[in-house]
Amino acid sequence: MAGVGPEVDPSNSVTEGPVGEEDSPNNWSWGSEFGCVVGGDELIFGVGVSREIRGVRILGEDFSGNHYCSACRRKICGFVYKEPKGGWDGFQLDLRCASVSEPFQYEGHEHPLFLALTPEEEKSAICQICQEKDDEYNDSQKLACIECNYIICFGCATLPYKTRYKHDKHFLVFRKKEEGNDEQGWCDICESKLVYSRKGGFYSCDDYCSTIVHVRCLLGKDPYMKPGQIKHWGKDVLILHNKTMSRPLCHGTEHCCQDNIVYKKRNMTFCSLFCLD
Repeated sequence: MAGVGPEVDPSNSVTEGPVGEEDSPNNWSWGSEFGCVVGGDELIFGVGVSREIRGVRILGEDFSGNHYCSACRRKICGFVYKEPKGGWDGFQLDLRCASVSEPFQYEGHEHPLFLALTPEEEKSAICQICQEKDDEYNDSQKLACIECNYIICFGCATLPYKTRYKHDKHFLVFRKKEEGNDEQGWCDICESKLVYSRKGGFYSCDDYCSTIVHVRCLLGKDPYMKPGQIKHWGKDVLILHNKTMSRPLCHGTEHCCQDNIVYKKRNMTFCSLFCLD
């Protein structure tokens, strides 16, 4: 599989910045899907073009399935491993989650993690970072420690443990809520007080800068949706950076779009895919 798709570090220890911050067209995603099809004993990979070449199965340019990873439940675009006959809502993995292997070395925990839970255990298990429990809308996969009771969902396990913030020369490190103190701390981005006892963790600088930011403020609501073009229910939708001084108005909610990206269909702007529906 060497040379297929972007290189992904399975340990997920460092990313050079929030996804989608680069403006180069080379970093844009144009809706091509990367499917995994089992053919005999080999894996066949599909790319969004219109013909088959040398055992490559093509999904086609008009593919307009759902834009969620089945493991982390985050919105995604670009390359995915996809169940060949799963329909529009079939099982699919983005490259980041597909790169997770056992034992998984999560930097925020001292022991290796495994896919050790039964389906019944997974449904009742609660992630110790986000504290989310499975329901009909959220059924993310989970990793468990076999040496203690530590459980973490794929969404939290695949967040960058270290990342860059443009106004700090050092890496910011992901911190669990227990590592904070409710006595002090203000997010450097939204300038609101950080309540460390809330679920989800935060990022902070360990090099005397005292930079502290919310995860969502730094990475965005949909950190793995890149500027480019996707198909949503068969319609072309543009994904654009939201970097202007005046935030555009969402045609769905009629509120200003606050996130790092916006979605554009025809001449209308939306803050999320939900607003498009």
